[in-house]
Amino acid sequence: MKIVGYIILGILIVLAAIGVWLASVYSFCLKACKMREGFLEGFQGPIDLVYTWVDGCDEKWRQSQEVWRKRDGHPPISARRNPTPHLAKDELFFSVLSVLKYMPWIRHIYILTQTPQRPSWLLKDTPRIKVVHHEDVFGKGAALPSFNGILNSSQVHRIPDLAEHFIYMDDDIFIGKPLKPGYFFDRQGHPVYKFSMELLSWFQPSAYAAILRNTHRLCVKVTKSPWLFRLHHMPNPLTRSACFEVERRLGQATLEGMLRFRSKTTYEFPFIVANYLLGEGSSRRSPQNFKVGFYEKPGMKKLQGLKTETSRPHVFCINSGFGKEVSDFFSKEIFPLTALVKSQTD
Repeated sequence: MKIVGYIILGILIVLAAIGVWLASVYSFCLKACKMREGFLEGFQGPIDLVYTWVDGCDEKWRQSQEVWRKRDGHPPISARRNPTPHLAKDELFFSVLSVLKYMPWIRHIYILTQTPQRPSWLLKDTPRIKVVHHEDVFGKGAALPSFNGILNSSQVHRIPDLAEHFIYMDDDIFIGKPLKPGYFFDRQGHPVYKFSMELLSWFQPSAYAAILRNTHRLCVKVTKSPWLFRLHHMPNPLTRSACFEVERRLGQATLEGMLRFRSKTTYEFPFIVANYLLGEGSSRRSPQNFKVGFYEKPGMKKLQGLKTETSRPHVFCINSGFGKEVSDFFSKEIFPLTALVKSQTD
């Protein structure tokens, strides 16, 4: 009976240890911060914002991709990834407009894309919006031309004259209401993150789950931590110095696996940087009541819920289904095509 008692005691101790570990992970990494007075004012130095973007309607770009797909042994572009023409404006346009409207403190907006592309609505670079091409930025040994968005996101910190503090953002993300710098950087310039615990990737067969497992492998090399905290799909704050330090720690692995097209050897560079900052004690948790929305192929009912600032999340993503209906709704109800657009983009 004593042996049974010892076994039960051992199990209880293990369960208690797991409980303490989970509680500490939640308290120090996942639990939202209380918003103290002045918290949202955040960092007052220069902050830039970077998009990675491509014009999927550009026929020359699509033909080039088909040539490279065949050369690298990949199947043709999936019919499901066909672009939607005849939009009032594209995702990037409305995303940029939402930043201009709700994050006026952003110094410069950089759009990183493949040569010679540029947004059709951006007739020329402006003091605030600049187009940068892959060839002018990517590190030595990078696969060019690149059709791998994750590779592209791993190189944004190399943009010349980019601020030390910057925000990386996909073109399918929109700002829904006024945001202050404190949502992204605290007063000392520490990045503010909305983390989640990455566990499911170990049990999923998807290609992206394999990418997360590879990200975890490299993250352990950089941070010496056995865990990978995943960033929410939202604007992610980074610092150039942290990006270059992670690049240095990765060494030869920096561009290994980052192929021209997304593959199982690809990894999420911003995730590793964020985990590195967490391990260094140089990151903060997101504030309470910071709402993030994720919409896939939203119908009109869901879109109506985005009509007013009070009903919108602070940040929301339309991951797929950004077609003519959504574009028209945005242009009429959320981000009207006004003089603001002309003055900022022409």
